[in-house]
Amino acid sequence: MRILSFSLLLYHPIFSIKLSYDILDGAKANSYLGNIVQDGQILSPSSDALFSTVRGEELIFVESKTGDIRTSADVDREQLCKKKDNLCRITAEVIVTPQSIFQLIELELTILDLNDHAPEFPSSSLALKIAEDEQPGAVFRLDSAADADSREFGIESYSIEPKNGQWSNFFELFVDDYAGILVPKLKLVNPLDFEKLQKLDFTLLATDKGQLSGSMEVSIEVEDVNDYAPKFSKPRYILNISEMSHKGDLILRLKATDGDRSPKNGQLQYFYTNQVPSNLREIFLLDASTGHVTIGAEHLVDYEIFDKVLLHVKATDGDKEDYATIEINVLDANDNAPQIDVTFVDGGRAAVNEDLPVGSFVAYVSVTDDDLGPAGEVSLVLEGSDHFKLVAVEGTSDRFMLTVAAPLDREIKEEYFLTLIARDNGTSAQETLKSISIKIEDVNDNAPSFKHDVYNGEIAENNEIGDTIVQITAFDPDFGKNAEISYEISEHENLFVIDPETADLKALVSFDAELFPDPISINIIATDNGSPRLSASTNFLLKIRNLNDNAPVFENPSSKISVKENKPIGTFITQLTAADADLNDEINYSFKTKTSFFTIDSATGIIKTAKSIDREHDQARFDLEVIACDLNALCALSSVIVFIEDINDNPPRIIWPMSETDVIQILRNESSKDVIIGTIDVKDYDSGEAGKVSCAFEKNHKFLTISDCRIILTRDLNLHDDGLQSLRIIASDNGSPPLFTSKQMNIYVTNESLNDTALEEIMQEIVIVPEKLISFNGGSILLLAFGGAVTFVLMMIVVASIVCARQQREKQLHLSSTPKKSPKGSSPSSPAREWRMDVMWESPHHSAGVPRSLCEPHNATDSLSYVDSGAGESLSDRLSSNAASQEEKMVDSSGLYRAPMLKKPSFRTFVDDEQIESDRKSIELFDEDHFVPSYYN
Repeated sequence: MRILSFSLLLYHPIFSIKLSYDILDGAKANSYLGNIVQDGQILSPSSDALFSTVRGEELIFVESKTGDIRTSADVDREQLCKKKDNLCRITAEVIVTPQSIFQLIELELTILDLNDHAPEFPSSSLALKIAEDEQPGAVFRLDSAADADSREFGIESYSIEPKNGQWSNFFELFVDDYAGILVPKLKLVNPLDFEKLQKLDFTLLATDKGQLSGSMEVSIEVEDVNDYAPKFSKPRYILNISEMSHKGDLILRLKATDGDRSPKNGQLQYFYTNQVPSNLREIFLLDASTGHVTIGAEHLVDYEIFDKVLLHVKATDGDKEDYATIEINVLDANDNAPQIDVTFVDGGRAAVNEDLPVGSFVAYVSVTDDDLGPAGEVSLVLEGSDHFKLVAVEGTSDRFMLTVAAPLDREIKEEYFLTLIARDNGTSAQETLKSISIKIEDVNDNAPSFKHDVYNGEIAENNEIGDTIVQITAFDPDFGKNAEISYEISEHENLFVIDPETADLKALVSFDAELFPDPISINIIATDNGSPRLSASTNFLLKIRNLNDNAPVFENPSSKISVKENKPIGTFITQLTAADADLNDEINYSFKTKTSFFTIDSATGIIKTAKSIDREHDQARFDLEVIACDLNALCALSSVIVFIEDINDNPPRIIWPMSETDVIQILRNESSKDVIIGTIDVKDYDSGEAGKVSCAFEKNHKFLTISDCRIILTRDLNLHDDGLQSLRIIASDNGSPPLFTSKQMNIYVTNESLNDTALEEIMQEIVIVPEKLISFNGGSILLLAFGGAVTFVLMMIVVASIVCARQQREKQLHLSSTPKKSPKGSSPSSPAREWRMDVMWESPHHSAGVPRSLCEPHNATDSLSYVDSGAGESLSDRLSSNAASQEEKMVDSSGLYRAPMLKKPSFRTFVDDEQIESDRKSIELFDEDHFVPSYYN
């Protein structure tokens, strides 16, 4: 939008600014017009400035923070300016607040017309009847088109599009100008002959100055009747009326004559033409029979809406017509009362804080009167209260600020009802009253207060937890959040709680009068929700009334005890003690829930173990609840948590390699230094350090090492490394003392991978149950399970292996059964049997210097702690005390250790469940009645 001009009038401390803007007809809502700060050249505007529209809101609005001016609705010039004037101008007003930078800005808005309306005829067609005896030179008026645009784009010309070639032989088109309104007319240039021509049709075009056009179909019917047409006494009637005219006032008598004498052709009627809109017909009533024009409704003649009216009328005898124009000039009168507009800038709310200083801005008030001259001059007064007053905006007489005139107090008066009275200076002065109400909003200027400084009360002991003891409330004369009170206590929070909203004081404990002989002083604080928050307090003295019914009380309502696993039955755990403040203090102890692991002495409260507890098999923690009850069935409850401490009673178990008959094949040409050929899988059921396991070889190997239980090549392999080699793996935990497990591992170094058939042919003399061959390229691992002892496949060793096999069959690896005491609940007729299995390994006390036979275990000099046949079971816990004497008991004359198995051996004795399938061919089981090896196939 283009800014036409602006004028700046500087006043102190208030400025009046006038800005002008042009707005195009058809502009959309929210269209940008300009910026008050920039266009008005307001220097250094305050960051707190607030812009508000106080007049002209139907057309524009101003953004409160930026000062941008935008249209508030779609712009329609024809709706905004009812008159047909070329100039459409609207005045709007904007104020800048707060008061310290207050400015009044007048905006002069000119709506620039667009040619957005085409000419429009009152109807789509027109039928004319012309007598054949009509004389040449006769003129016939056609309906004029109307254009809603301003005169700048009004109708410029009329033209005809013929539908046949005869019309121009009889008529010519010309246009008359009536006060700027073009009226198309036809002039008869040649006599008509009904016998030769009955009808003419053509299209009448109306074209405006923007070259938009409208059309109407015209049909002329030639008749040979009624030789005389009506005739108005004058073609134009001009009259002046006051805008104060009343309903029924006669303003004009139309008069027309007709040369015909017969009733049929001489009786005239008067009508408005189609060009007269319906609203004007309602304002100016035309009597069809008399031609009288009267005022049709009260207060519809308004100079401020239209000052001139053109009415087109016709007189007709039924066949012929004559036309005339009525020009009415409306005279101004003092018929508009003043208007009062009040704008509350702060969000439009008619409310102020009670602490608003005297002289502060409250609202902007403006008065207007649409009348001209003295009738439009208005004075304004304020009535209703001395706490507010009007201050005129400097440089104006009809713009005011409503300000605070005296201190406000909401607690004295919450709302003020004011009356604004505006009176104009017209001859018959008109007066307007406007009532406004201003609410006084609360500020937090009153603290809560209690009725008394001290309150007293009592409660019987053994009350229920959560019982309400008392409700003490405070009062705050403020309003809203400032009067919302929350309550709290400043002491004894462990004994009481107060509802912050209702002030209900409740007990958090069940009170014992013996513990509280004196009244308890509770300080209650009430705080409002204002800003800043204000508080008050009172004291409540509470007496606990004795009922002499104390229940037992544990010295320790909860305790935690630790005991090592596998302790014998009857091991002392702890002793619980409860006391009763009453005279009868005989107390009985029991578990709240029965347990098979512990017992409790009902008289002493001593807790002992009822069985030996295995942390790994049973559980690591027991949560016990002990009840202590007196003779009156009053009880107390104590919780005891018993932690079972782990001891190192589980040796590591080597899961992989799965048996001593497993073979790892290493392909020499596909392996190199630092290659990992396998990872030892170890499991230990203990926890903590006792469950952490490390791996090592019994002896250093020439090309293998172990790191983090991973078997790694220490160098590249060569031809001299080929062949079968056995070495023993040692797995040890970090317990105290540590437990060990060992297992033999076999590796076979070759240059090319052997299949099952080739391996069976080479090792058929020593392999009992051949395992299938599993190969992996790159560090390739051949896992071969076979039954029997593994030895080097050399021709000289084969003979020794055969001898060893025979000796091995002669060894008495036997099972013996010994009757034992029947387990609880078993039948006496079915005595339990103890299965014993002798597990043999070579004693470190083997005579020095005595050569080993070829059949002796390869790791004959190993320590006691890793003799377990690779099954993961260690005897170190049995030999941890008095090891020397134990060795003497278990070493036989052959230098072999024998250790008992406490149950019948089975496949699961040696391997985990997950290993059964892979190891099922590598374990021999012997029955005492049938000394024949059987296999898991």
